Amino acid sequence: MSDAHCNNLAQRKTLGLVTHDNTGGPFVVECQGCGTVYPSFQCGGGGQIADTGDYEDAFCPHCEHEDPEECENVGLVWNTQQLKINELQQRLTEADERQEQAVTALNEIARVSRMGEKPFEIATMAIGEMSAGIERPTPIAEVPDGYCIMPRQLTAENGAKALLLGEFKLLVTKECPECCELEEPVEGCSICDGEGEYGQKHTIPWDEIKFIYSKAVSGLAVKAEPSKS
Repeated sequence: MSDAHCNNLAQRKTLGLVTHDNTGGPFVVECQGCGTVYPSFQCGGGGQIADTGDYEDAFCPHCEHEDPEECENVGLVWNTQQLKINELQQRLTEADERQEQAVTALNEIARVSRMGEKPFEIATMAIGEMSAGIERPTPIAEVPDGYCIMPRQLTAENGAKALLLGEFKLLVTKECPECCELEEPVEGCSICDGEGEYGQKHTIPWDEIKFIYSKAVSGLAVKAEPSKS
């Protein structure tokens, strides 16, 4: 059995696969807000609300549209994945072209060396021509101890929104509306269970998460000097 037909739900999620045989588990979602197609395990929300037995609404990690529906358009799913494959194939083609340039330059070095025609000078020219067509990498900065490289801003494009949206909750304690005017809370109250107050979790909004992160960046970021080579 191939990985694509794997019937182990845990293994499917590890491989980034969705259910294809009505056995439960993740499925393909099409957001009615922004039209993005993605697996359901990337949705935000869906967590249990305290001890109520209820669950938060799931929402799109790209536009926060609530309750995205299962995608029934097989052609759309296929095209979405095919475009990703095309992009990867283009990257591989460009990498192959750079490799061919390097091989050509090395072959020229070897040919000139056998001829005894100033191999060092010609080799330098060949490598220079090869390097001219290759994008030069950005200098690597030295990261101080205790720091790591992080994005300046949290966005959907860098994956932060899908990672953090719905992850942070604030527990707020409130007075029970059924027992607040009584001398003693009602034992077995459906809201507070006789405690007189109850806790309610509130999800921290995405804009607030971004604001907190931006304040941390502005106050803690350091300017790293490029490493000396």
